[in-house]
Amino acid sequence: MKRPAYQFYPSDWRNDIALKSCSIGARGLWQELMNTMHFCTPYGHLVLNGAPMTDEESALHANVPVKEYQRHLAELERKGIFSRTDTGVIYSRRMVRDEELRRTRAKGGALALEHENVPQPKAPRKGPRRGHPEGPPQGPHQGIPSPGPYPPSLQGSPSSSSAVASASAFAGTAVTATPGPVNAADMSHCIVLTVAANQGLMAVWGDSVEPLKPQSGGTTACLQVLGAEGVDVEFARSAIFTHACALKATKQPPVSLKYFAQAAVDRWRNELSRVQAAGMPTPQRLANEERGSDSSDPFGASTDDVEAAMMARVAAGEFANG
Repeated sequence: MKRPAYQFYPSDWRNDIALKSCSIGARGLWQELMNTMHFCTPYGHLVLNGAPMTDEESALHANVPVKEYQRHLAELERKGIFSRTDTGVIYSRRMVRDEELRRTRAKGGALALEHENVPQPKAPRKGPRRGHPEGPPQGPHQGIPSPGPYPPSLQGSPSSSSAVASASAFAGTAVTATPGPVNAADMSHCIVLTVAANQGLMAVWGDSVEPLKPQSGGTTACLQVLGAEGVDVEFARSAIFTHACALKATKQPPVSLKYFAQAAVDRWRNELSRVQAAGMPTPQRLANEERGSDSSDPFGASTDDVEAAMMARVAAGEFANG
């Protein structure tokens, strides 16, 4: 994997007598050549596919005419700014030396820590981690409360209430999410969805991940997007947790709950389309029928009531013909 940057010391650049005696054009060419050699193999050598670059190729990389490139290169060589191998390949002595030092330190590994000039790692944090009353979990997959099975319907399953209680305990706060569509003004929704994301992130990155905060601009923005789509809070919780668990630890973890908003909305829309295509009643309509109420409060019934009523009507064959 190529490193995105190389070491550059402005003081060494400005205090190099030979380099300061070169014209501004020659110094600019040398900087361009170093940038090119950073991506070459061997490192610090001006080569292309194992062969020395021609003047035409090097001039193209430096974005200068060939004659101007040759004039400035001759000036750099006269002042001893670079060296050549036995086969005539131009290379930077400093870049090659720094690369050898980096590889030597990498081979040393933990032994390098014994050297007095090597910075020592910070001492481990003392006391429990914030949000963990009994201390941080041990390992990337231990100590993380499970959010329970993913809900098969849009409004969750009977196990969802225990999952929310588990998530609330993980957050160190006794919170039960208010049933219904996501509401950015409801703090219980903020906490439950944030904890679901943190659970999933910790399952991937372990204790090193910085937990998301329920009171932040990103959290508010996420809940506003979900609320505008009418996404149920229990469905959003499971969608966010599932998405967080599916992330790869090779990437940087999200720093805002807003990262999960669009994925949760897409899952909600897909589930609505699936339910409608199958000719099944939506959880909102079924809840209204079982309570005998109007549609002004579609989520007034508890999840358990809706699930029980749905199972009873399915068992009776009411929906056998779609």
